[in-house]
Amino acid sequence: MAIPISNRNKIILVRRVIGFGESLIDFVIEDEQFKHALPGGSVLNTLVSLSRFGANTQLVTDFSDDAPGRIISRFLQEENIGSDYLSIYKEGKTALAFAALDSNKNASYTFYKDYPEKRFEDLRIAFSSNDIFLFGSFSSLQINLQIALNNLINDAKSAGSLIFYDPNIRMHKISETKPEWKFLMRNFAVADIIRGSDEDFQTIFGTDSAVEIFDKIQPSSCKLLIITSSDSKVAVVSNGFSFQMSVPSVKVVSTIGAGDAFNAGMVASIIEQEISKDQLEFLSEQQTKLILKKAIAFASEVCASSSNYISKQLTV
Repeated sequence: MAIPISNRNKIILVRRVIGFGESLIDFVIEDEQFKHALPGGSVLNTLVSLSRFGANTQLVTDFSDDAPGRIISRFLQEENIGSDYLSIYKEGKTALAFAALDSNKNASYTFYKDYPEKRFEDLRIAFSSNDIFLFGSFSSLQINLQIALNNLINDAKSAGSLIFYDPNIRMHKISETKPEWKFLMRNFAVADIIRGSDEDFQTIFGTDSAVEIFDKIQPSSCKLLIITSSDSKVAVVSNGFSFQMSVPSVKVVSTIGAGDAFNAGMVASIIEQEISKDQLEFLSEQQTKLILKKAIAFASEVCASSSNYISKQLTV
């Protein structure tokens, strides 16, 4: 059922979505020309879509007190993203990403990062059982962020918060001998919901079979594993069932932020359906299909635009 954004606050503001991830400026390139630039970062993108949907959001991130950082800061304020856990640093520069679109509107990335050595020192959050903690991408694998991330994961688990993880590693192969592999497996183990692309899991495990992957990540807290395959299908595995859903075709303008919008749609539906962490294990196929329906709608709208986030007018 479509709920106008103006009427949603009574339903969903009681539940916080807290996201941990990097913030940067995305410069989009097509046909070897700059098209536009806008604030990005996978978790930031997800929270912007959720905030536009009407959710209560808090972004745990950091950036420099420089011109790009001030653009991000103003943007987050305009989008009503909570700033309780923002960290502004002086030593270093705000990250930049150059996203080059190919003929299929898929992006390849070049990153420029200059972070300070110490980040998020002594960061702790008082989570509650109503909260949803969202994290992923390369910020979840960086060695100098592991103390902060471990604290957040432990605090969220202790409070009974729902934990949502998106590996979002694209085509970057991680050797099993590297520390990052241990962090990756830790992330799979602690998450209640895991959503990744078929490319993510092909890179990590050499397969995109949802059933095989669900077995490979055990032991895990995962109650729901979602694997998206470009614009063709979505595969689902839980403790009780597995199935696939087809995805309606759209005229793709850009795939940047599509997966992040899919995550936002999932979380939005979970909040709308008032699904708690404890209820995840007992989700019905019908409830799961409602979650996926909203996720697909969010992602489809982003794919059909040049933005990283859903529009403020979308009602699904």
